[in-house]
Amino acid sequence: MSLAAPLRSCVLDKEEAAGMIMCDGDFESIATNDGAVIAQLICLQTDLQDDMHVAKLVTSVEGVVALCKMLGDGSACVAPKPKVNFERLERGKLPIIGVLGEQLAIRGFLESLQLAPQVTAMLKTVGLYAIHHQQRLLLVLWPAKAGFQDASHRRPMVSFVHFVMQLTTDILWLVGEEDLQALQTRRDAVRSNLSRNLDIQIGMKAASEDDCNFGSHFRLSIPTIGTSDIRICSGKNRSSLSMLRVQAAGKQEIRLHRSDTITNFFREVKDTHSVHFHPDLQLEQCEQFAQVVSSSDFARIQGQHKEKIRQLATQRREREQAIEESENRKKEDLYVMLKETASAEILKKFPAEFFVLMTSQTECAVCLSTLDADSVRLPCDPGHILHRRCFEEHLKTKRNCPICRKDVARDVRGAALALVDEGAAARLSRQIAAKEAHPLVGCWKSTVGAEAFNIVKEGTELAIKTHGLHSRIVEARGLWYATVMGRGTMYIQQAAGNEDLRFRMPEDKSWRDAKKAGANPNAENTSDASVGGILDCIQEMFSNLQFMYAFAELAHAEGWMKKANLDLADTEREMLQQSLENGETVFNKWYEELVPPASLIQRLNPLSGSDGRKQLCVHDVRRQLVQRTSELEACSTKHERYSRAIQSCRDALNNCLEKRLRDMTDLVFKRHIQESFADKKQLLRAGFATREQRLSSELCCAYGTAMQALAPENAPKVILAKMMPRYSGTYIFEGQSEVIGETQLICAMYHFKVEKAHFEHAISAGRDLRVALERLMPSDMRFGIKRPDGVLQAGCLGKDRGFSVCYSDTGKSLNFIARSRYGEDWLLQLKRDVDAVAWSEQLRMLAVYSSESGQAGIYAWDEHFGRHHDYCAPISLDNHLPDAELFQMHFLPATKQLCFVFRCNTVRIFELVPKCMRPRGFSITPHVKSVVDSGGAALLALYQGCDAATWKMDVFLTADGRKIKTLTLPLAGCLTPPTVDIVCLYGVDFLVAVGPGRRELHGWHFKLQTAEQICSMEQVGSAEAEAQPSGLTTPLDLLSQVLSKFTSQAALSGMNLAPQTTRLTVLGPQVDSDVGPAAEVNQYVSKLLAKLKQDTQKPSLESLRIEITFLSVAVAHPMWAVDVVAGLTASDVNLTQFVRSLICMVPMQIARAENESFIILKDGLREDVSDFSHVNELAGFISFGLYELILESNENPVVVISSMGKQSTGKSYMLNHLAGSCFDTAGGRCTDGVWMTLREMPDVTYILLDFEGLGSFERSAQEDMLLSVFNAAISHVSLFRAENRLDCDTANIFSRMQQAAKLIQGDKELFNGMFQIVVKDVVSDAKEVAQEFKQKIHNFFLRLYKGRVGILPFPALGRLEFYREFESLIEKVQAAQASGRCFESGRQFLRNTKLLMSKISMKDWTPTDQNKIKILLASLSECLVPAVAGGCMALTEDGVMPLLHLRSNKTFVTPNAPMDDEPECVSSIQAVLPDEGLVLANAVEEDGSWDIRVTPEVMANLQSKVKAVQVCTTDELSKTLRALAMRRQQRIIAWMESNLEHIANEGDAQRLMMQTKMLLARLLQRLRLCGLDCAHCRLPCTLPWDHAADLSHDCGTDHRCHAFCHYCQESGRATACQQSAGHAEAHDCGDAAHTCGQDCSLSSLGNCGGRCVLKPGHSEAHLCGSLRHHCGKPCSLSTCSNACVLPFDLIHERCECHVIVCPNKCSFPSCSFMCSVSDHFHADGRADCMCDQPHQCPRECQSTGICEIYSELVVKKQKFTGKHDTFDYDAIVTEQNGVRKTCCKVVPAKSREHEGEHIHSTTENLVHYCDEKCPTCGYYCTLPWGHSGEHDTRHGNMRRTYFVSDQEVFTLGSRKYAPAESGVAEMCNMYCHRAGRGHTHVKLCADYSQGRECCSSAMPGRRHSSRRYKPNPDEPKDEFTHAAFWESISFRDPCSNEDIDMFRQVQPLLPA
Repeated sequence: MSLAAPLRSCVLDKEEAAGMIMCDGDFESIATNDGAVIAQLICLQTDLQDDMHVAKLVTSVEGVVALCKMLGDGSACVAPKPKVNFERLERGKLPIIGVLGEQLAIRGFLESLQLAPQVTAMLKTVGLYAIHHQQRLLLVLWPAKAGFQDASHRRPMVSFVHFVMQLTTDILWLVGEEDLQALQTRRDAVRSNLSRNLDIQIGMKAASEDDCNFGSHFRLSIPTIGTSDIRICSGKNRSSLSMLRVQAAGKQEIRLHRSDTITNFFREVKDTHSVHFHPDLQLEQCEQFAQVVSSSDFARIQGQHKEKIRQLATQRREREQAIEESENRKKEDLYVMLKETASAEILKKFPAEFFVLMTSQTECAVCLSTLDADSVRLPCDPGHILHRRCFEEHLKTKRNCPICRKDVARDVRGAALALVDEGAAARLSRQIAAKEAHPLVGCWKSTVGAEAFNIVKEGTELAIKTHGLHSRIVEARGLWYATVMGRGTMYIQQAAGNEDLRFRMPEDKSWRDAKKAGANPNAENTSDASVGGILDCIQEMFSNLQFMYAFAELAHAEGWMKKANLDLADTEREMLQQSLENGETVFNKWYEELVPPASLIQRLNPLSGSDGRKQLCVHDVRRQLVQRTSELEACSTKHERYSRAIQSCRDALNNCLEKRLRDMTDLVFKRHIQESFADKKQLLRAGFATREQRLSSELCCAYGTAMQALAPENAPKVILAKMMPRYSGTYIFEGQSEVIGETQLICAMYHFKVEKAHFEHAISAGRDLRVALERLMPSDMRFGIKRPDGVLQAGCLGKDRGFSVCYSDTGKSLNFIARSRYGEDWLLQLKRDVDAVAWSEQLRMLAVYSSESGQAGIYAWDEHFGRHHDYCAPISLDNHLPDAELFQMHFLPATKQLCFVFRCNTVRIFELVPKCMRPRGFSITPHVKSVVDSGGAALLALYQGCDAATWKMDVFLTADGRKIKTLTLPLAGCLTPPTVDIVCLYGVDFLVAVGPGRRELHGWHFKLQTAEQICSMEQVGSAEAEAQPSGLTTPLDLLSQVLSKFTSQAALSGMNLAPQTTRLTVLGPQVDSDVGPAAEVNQYVSKLLAKLKQDTQKPSLESLRIEITFLSVAVAHPMWAVDVVAGLTASDVNLTQFVRSLICMVPMQIARAENESFIILKDGLREDVSDFSHVNELAGFISFGLYELILESNENPVVVISSMGKQSTGKSYMLNHLAGSCFDTAGGRCTDGVWMTLREMPDVTYILLDFEGLGSFERSAQEDMLLSVFNAAISHVSLFRAENRLDCDTANIFSRMQQAAKLIQGDKELFNGMFQIVVKDVVSDAKEVAQEFKQKIHNFFLRLYKGRVGILPFPALGRLEFYREFESLIEKVQAAQASGRCFESGRQFLRNTKLLMSKISMKDWTPTDQNKIKILLASLSECLVPAVAGGCMALTEDGVMPLLHLRSNKTFVTPNAPMDDEPECVSSIQAVLPDEGLVLANAVEEDGSWDIRVTPEVMANLQSKVKAVQVCTTDELSKTLRALAMRRQQRIIAWMESNLEHIANEGDAQRLMMQTKMLLARLLQRLRLCGLDCAHCRLPCTLPWDHAADLSHDCGTDHRCHAFCHYCQESGRATACQQSAGHAEAHDCGDAAHTCGQDCSLSSLGNCGGRCVLKPGHSEAHLCGSLRHHCGKPCSLSTCSNACVLPFDLIHERCECHVIVCPNKCSFPSCSFMCSVSDHFHADGRADCMCDQPHQCPRECQSTGICEIYSELVVKKQKFTGKHDTFDYDAIVTEQNGVRKTCCKVVPAKSREHEGEHIHSTTENLVHYCDEKCPTCGYYCTLPWGHSGEHDTRHGNMRRTYFVSDQEVFTLGSRKYAPAESGVAEMCNMYCHRAGRGHTHVKLCADYSQGRECCSSAMPGRRHSSRRYKPNPDEPKDEFTHAAFWESISFRDPCSNEDIDMFRQVQPLLPA
């Protein structure tokens, strides 16, 4: 992003533009390791204005932002728009030093500072750079390569130096030895008394030598698919490349290749062939081709394919999930069988342990005896076990469980529930046995050969897998055979007595032996994977448990535990738990801990010795434990003692048993079952892989079908079978091509395309170009011939057409045809032999030569190529060069000549203007081809060099035939003549060459320099005058230019300011001088200043202080610059003031007048605005770049000062010295369009506008008028510089300004300025000059400036009085400031300026205040939804944007208005939670409009904030939410009313206010709690009131009751309640002893608690704790789906739900509120429901007339192409419609109509407009409906008219029209002004139109025409004078009073 700046008149020609160093605008800062940071602040950039390259000074936005970042972290950003935080910069100060000098000196200076190389490497383009280095800021001015003496950069260098002097007072100027020597020679040259007399000698001399060479190069790959030949053509608008190929009929093998990017290659194939994909082509290659050729088709097909893949993946995932679920179910079933089997074994062998595991009880709850195996397990609880006989007896009298009292009768009646499933073990054994391996199952390998196959078992059958095939094996009499698909039958036979097999494959004739592959040594042991192993493992676990229990009993009986101080219960439990893991190890551990060896041995075996004491003890202990275990089995007290021990470790025992069973389940499942599921998964994956392959094939077919649909009609078919890269950048297609029909010659035409900015940058820097080829027409051109050599010429014709010059197949005729996408136009057809042709689009001429006649003919066409004629008589070449054979012809457009090149290497030139041959010709080198440059100045002859692969071109000047140079084509390995030609790109010639193979095209910038003779003027006379040098010869001479053009003290800043001292330190080498270099510099500058003071008489020079110090530097010292910078005493500068001064330093161009229109520039650069159809949209698009940063935050009054006048009257110079601006000045035209800058003062801000000179040849009257109206509307002080007499030019300027007086309609904020005429160069007769102007000025000032006009005679420039007279201008400016007519703030200036510019640009003359109202309403409407939702304008990353008064940009202050009856808790919450930024809803888009929605996330976040302040109940929370919504409602309405206060009666404002209130009402309605019961408990739902139906009600809690049990509290215990939160019954912990627990007898009704809460054993009916049971039936309202909530025992005729309001929506149109009737059944059959909110009336205004004139403007850049002239203009099509606006009144609540009539606005003196349109332009009449007299409007372009004339050409000013051409390019009033006095208007005869005989009319100013006006000359027409015409159409004359008077002064030729 860049901002254009002041060098406005430096117009560059082609060569200068090529040499201009340009900035690409993308400069970014670079930080180095040493801390140095560099950023480019101001640069030079070229822009195109009036078809000329103009150099501008540009402020780089990226560079300024980078500077701010380096000065203060986080102080600036670029995206989304530039922003600078000046507050962060305010705290910083840095010394700033300017650095000036030549490039070499600056580079050496920076390198001496030890800066990183990348810093100096960034200094490339001309500009001002900032380098932050060691707490200093260096402002480095990087000059052009030629230095300060470069003439093309002299003026920008002056501006750059001025910028540096304004930004810093400490400057280092690096000079060289040659500069100091120049000072010595000019020491006495600068004198103040030089004579002004100058004698010169005028002569002619050569400006330069003849030369030519190659410059920038480009290379591109060209489409070579079947190309037979190439034609290159350079046209007027475009240069083209045409590829010819022969499309042969029939089938043929083709090999297509191209050395280019794959994108260009594929698209070329698509454009030339119908591509079909071969089935073997890889999918990746198909996708690559389709994506490049047609990304849209590729995306569509890819989307469809991905959807199919997604569906297939979903099916696969579902199938795999189903298999996994089946696998898990199978595994769980196996676990259940294992558990039942283990239970049966435990019950059989360990019954006591079994019952401990199953339940905590060991006795039957009925008979209280010990449980045994003949027991049942109740379904209500697995732990409830009873004797079978006891349970059967219990069921005879009762239904419930004896333990928990649950009803179990219906669950167990008729079913014998055994304790364990006795058949589980049998089923498991059968299942495992069924999975035992068959003898054949396994992997078999042949003993001879490598044949191998697998035999697997699938269910009960065998299958063979080999070679990827799968087949079932069938057994037949001991011989197995399998049919292997595609191969035959395979036989398998088991050998007798061993495990070997014999097999015979289908292709074998004999049997072979096979052995089974060896077992895997790493396979896991599966010996336990059997029923016996499982039972043995469980039995071992329980045996260890009994053994350890016996050991614990023995230790207790022997007293070992007591001795060890161990508790029996704890130790016994620990021993039993440990024995479950490893019995042997645990026994040894406890044996060592408990048993004392000596005492035990003595007690058990006293005779044993000491040897083997421990071993004997263990053996005896084990034997005794076995005995005690047997005794334990027979002991009757086993259950009591042993059960208690087992119960103590019940959980550990269950966990251990569960783990063992799970491990065994996994083992058995993996061994016997899992394989079948793995096979199923493998088959599933294989099936889906096949389906995926099928989808891939379908995808290739879909790509092929799409590509065939893109092929051109009758294109040859090519089957793409192979595509591979041959080498880098080259691709090969192989396949078969098929062409149906006859052989044809096809031409694909392209034009060269290159980005303009890149082109200019590459040309200036001499770099390579990036050039591409773009299709001229979407389809190929087809010729009727079959030979490529029959096409002589082919190229572009205009911008969208192509042409060809072709022989016929017979060669006896020549066809010149123009082709476009719409068809063909035959321009010429010659029935004779033609041997050579030449074509020039610039001249619209075609030359043809026939050897039979020896003559050349020239044909010329008109502008439309509609007709042609013989330009001259045939040229007989034999008369000029007898017997010579013509080789080639070339047109020379610049000189309008035709060049003939003969085979004898002779050249003759034919002059087209005098139509004669030039007397003398010239000879050229023998050659194979010749070409000419675009202008025809040079002829290039191509020939082969000494080396066969070298080609050269000799360059001859066509003016005199001189050979100036020989160029060698840089083409390698070119043995055949290349195709060469000259093409022109952006006015620059390129020599292009295509080598053999036609794969690459090379282009070189052809730079031709001719030795032109120029006028030489040399000074003659005295020696003193001859010694006076001219121009700038030293860098210090720039000081003179800076101080002359600009000022250091602006008049508005005050002339008595303290003088500012500039410290200039000159660094240079030590040179020999009689006075020394320091004195040389001081004397030279002193004389410069003295001369300036004497010549200019500037008062600012008197106070100017320049302290010059000269330092001799030793460049050999590596760090000399460090010492210099360290020695400077630069003062610190405030960074904020520095950045603001930098931003305001460079003026910016904001608009220009061109093509009869006002052209808007964005950020100083031209932008395309054709996409904007409304004024408001265009106003929002306009941007003033970094200036907006200053103006947006500016709160001071803004005064706009502008300067206008004739060209070269010193307008810019006067502004510069008045306000200190930096506008460029020059002796000639230096300002183009409108330029803007600003100056900040403590109490006021000045906007300075510099306008280009009026009345110049470059601008028309309409363009001057548009500039004048913009100046008058926006400026407060318009300074008009005029000559010291009121001449005709000034009068014409005033007349042009007069045309603008009626266009822009009034606005209180516009047209508030005064017109100050500043008469220049008035010496003595000031009063007489002022009186002359006073008498002759026009009354247009009354309208444009409201009569505020001043005349100020100004002294001549160069006199002291000139600068003193600025005090008078200051008084005018101060008066404008004090009058209150200026803008209140910078924001107001921006708003008015952008709107005004957009209206003038679009020629929208509707009232400006209406546009402001629309912009304000649009801004408020855009912010409305965020304001209602979040209480602010916007929520951004930077924080909250507060509510603003949009007109003043001040923060809106919320009025303090407390709510009525506000609870204290709500007040405290509101005090902590401010409304600004508090999100109460989300903004959502529905059906194209924005609304608010309270989402659950917003509600949850809001509740968390409220509860963080104060814990509140649900009721308090509801009140708080309502209070927050009410506060938001009050605040937003007050904000909206403050913004709409001045337009409160406007209908659109009233509708916006109504929309605001409705939106706030919806917020109040939706910011409520749901309130219904939570889905998980009985608390109210805290979700939003209108949350989604599929979202379950949620209270936001854990749904648990946190109270204590009511029943436990009665007994003195504190047990938590186990019921859900919000329950109605008493708190209950769930203990069965508290309540009955049975189902409530009313459980089928609504609102039932479920469980009976009565005491256990009650006799009455079971009742829950619910206070009221609901009816539960459906609501009687047919449209309601809720259940009835009335008590079930209440007799009611109508069921009613919990909803008490009408569920219907309001029936008022577009209303979304609910019906306000509090009757649920009000909706039954009703359609007239109404809410309690007022409504906006939807009816149209009933008043007569048009409510608003609405203009829909479409701006398009078009070229008018007539028969006689072609020019560009802005086609502004204004479709004005009479809009009937809707009523602005409000319908009261519960009403359908308001009182009074429907009207769109309540504004006083409301106007409804007339509905008549101007017949010429279509603009509506702007007078009130029913007005009397003529209509009136602000006219636009005359799109409803056309021109008539009795001649072929109609001239209007500088334009030419033909009859029947539209007048859309002319405005109504400006047409009459341009036509001048005596013009007439023509209409069809009124009598003829009414069917009467034509007769002369007696109407004054009208007569019947006798002239035959075209078109339709036979139609009778009437002629009107200017006044009579406007009277006849009943519209007021739009011209100015001066024009009307002038038209009346002409004696009309029409009868009175």
